[in-house]
Amino acid sequence: MLATGGSDAVINLWYDCTSDDKEEAFRKEEEGVLKGQELENAVSDADYTKAIQIAFELRRPHKLFELFAELFRKREAENQMDKALNAIGKGEFRLLFEYVREWNTKPKLCHVAQFVLFRVFSILPPTEIIEVVNLWDLHDYGFKKTVLTYEVLEAVCTIRSGSPFASSLALFSQQSGMKASGSSEIHFITVGERGIVRIWNSERAVCLFEQKSSDITDSSDMDRGFTSAVMLPFDQGLLCVTADQQFLFYSPVEHPEEMFKLILSRRLVGYNEEIVDMKFLGEEEQFLAVATNLEQVRVYDLTAMSCSYVLAGHTETVLCLDTCVSSSGRTLIVTGSKDNNVRLWESESRCCVGVGVGHMGAVGAVAFSKKQKNFFVSGSR
Repeated sequence: MLATGGSDAVINLWYDCTSDDKEEAFRKEEEGVLKGQELENAVSDADYTKAIQIAFELRRPHKLFELFAELFRKREAENQMDKALNAIGKGEFRLLFEYVREWNTKPKLCHVAQFVLFRVFSILPPTEIIEVVNLWDLHDYGFKKTVLTYEVLEAVCTIRSGSPFASSLALFSQQSGMKASGSSEIHFITVGERGIVRIWNSERAVCLFEQKSSDITDSSDMDRGFTSAVMLPFDQGLLCVTADQQFLFYSPVEHPEEMFKLILSRRLVGYNEEIVDMKFLGEEEQFLAVATNLEQVRVYDLTAMSCSYVLAGHTETVLCLDTCVSSSGRTLIVTGSKDNNVRLWESESRCCVGVGVGHMGAVGAVAFSKKQKNFFVSGSR
């Protein structure tokens, strides 16, 4: 324990948690080794119920498949399989369903996958394992249809007829050769744990549009999804909320190749944590690049006071950055990180154009040449 006092008349107490962090990491590693040995012992004892439970805990899909394949070859396969499946929770069933979907795409694995799926559905109905959207008729309060989404959903938004979303979808359907199902069809949007926006047709129960990649830049699996979404009034588009406290605004646009596309028109960041470095971009200084204690660099538009885009690529916290306008007129950004690397970014394309490796420690300082503007230097411990 360390106590410090300053001229601000405040006494701070400090505790060095380095040893605690190391002990926790060692404990987790030791626990993983012990669990792995426990798994092998259960397999040796032919205790498939226990072995399958441990394989789920350790997130080992290949080991799970080996166990299910071994059960598949046994005489009383169904009874032993049901006994093992009854011992796992609903969360594990959803995880197993994801594994089975992957196995079912491979010819050598599909027979076991279909057997597992058959036994799973004999224990739980599909609607309790597969995430769905149910459609109801509000006139007679009757159930109409189930749409399979295969994702844990956080929000469902209906698209109002006559809105820009509806107009863009109608044009997209016309160009794609899709015929309208009727006046009762509804288009709706779903968002959830995958962090992507999808648009569905209620009558066909099919996904019309799906984002190719997520705009959420957080590398943590816990923070990669959307937590909420709402259609904004006055045709202002779609607002999605992320788990790391960001607001993403989407608007539909016509795209010559994809015919329908959602653009991220605005990003509001609710919390920046600790800001460690920031620099203006370009000669007009309209944008500001900010490094916080995250793996990404956020670039803010000073006129709109919103996050214009995010530079993602580092695997550890970004510690420093610098900017310059090259002799060719390109606005460049260089960043240094705890991952011992430096990255060079091009502002207009928002892409990483180079990675510098070789540092033996965290990169704590970077600087462009102010005269020639054709090189930069970086420093680390």
